[in-house]
Amino acid sequence: MKETLIVSLGPDVPIRAHAILEAQPRVSLRKADTSALQVGSRTYPLTVLPRSLGSLARLVGGPADRDAVTLVIAERLTAEERQVLEDSHLSYADAAGHVHIDAPSLLFHVEPGTARSPERIPAPRGLGVVGVRVAQTLLDRLLEEWTVNTLAVAAEASVGQVHNILRRLEEEGFVDRTGRARSSRRRVVNPAGLLDWLATVPAARRVRRQSSAFLYAADPDDLLARLASAAESIDLAYAVTGAAAAHAMDVRTVTALPVVSVRVPSDLRSEAVAASLGAEPVHGGANLTLIADHGRLGTYNRTWVMQVALAAPVRIWLDMLSEPRGGDAAELFRDAVLGY
Repeated sequence: MKETLIVSLGPDVPIRAHAILEAQPRVSLRKADTSALQVGSRTYPLTVLPRSLGSLARLVGGPADRDAVTLVIAERLTAEERQVLEDSHLSYADAAGHVHIDAPSLLFHVEPGTARSPERIPAPRGLGVVGVRVAQTLLDRLLEEWTVNTLAVAAEASVGQVHNILRRLEEEGFVDRTGRARSSRRRVVNPAGLLDWLATVPAARRVRRQSSAFLYAADPDDLLARLASAAESIDLAYAVTGAAAAHAMDVRTVTALPVVSVRVPSDLRSEAVAASLGAEPVHGGANLTLIADHGRLGTYNRTWVMQVALAAPVRIWLDMLSEPRGGDAAELFRDAVLGY
């Protein structure tokens, strides 16, 4: 298929979806009153959906309207999700460069790395650690409806910062607002899309400083117990994160747990923290990774399991993505704990 796809998007389609589609090969994007896909002289009604488990569940297995195109747009679609969509004759595009358009008399497919594939869509900019903390709070407490003031308190941010961040998330299509002025309330309407989007925000994944250490322990459970006891004795604000936190929650995402990732206050030197915990800084053979918790992304909303302080689930998932073989582990954790 060498023709250009002319995609018209209605006013209800989020801005981020525009950016993802604009970067795709042979796609010409237009704004319109209603969404449609045009190829040559053929025009198909187009329904654009964000990636969410709910929308996929409703679509897959249902009767397919072969005179229309349903397009799922996401930051990231797993290989399994893409295959399910293809088997159901549904279309998709994601920010990693996967494109699949399935319409009557038309099949268009692009994989990242092929000559036709686009460059990866640039990650969202302009969101700092405070914005990440606000987004994490929204995702950690999905059932709540927020005013600017209540969210500012919960995320430990200023009212002005929260107002600007919520406006950004509304523009992206992740948050919906009801009411007017000071009485208006916000809620997350696309948690899966917001989570995928957050994973592409540089400030959400950046680790500015970390160090390796070794703390003698018989096994991972003993290591977590010794860590918790030592941290409590020195009143250290810490949070276990990544696969180690999943292990503490009895969610086994990896077959072995060689290293425990721990977020610690960013104003403390790693060597001093290790010494206070009774651990030894090492270059090889470490079983602890001490991560400077810039912006308190891991420690501001901790929970406890068996006296071990854990980062909030969304932060655990984000940190898991950066660990060795973390992608597969993160997907298991997402399905088991986050559920979206």
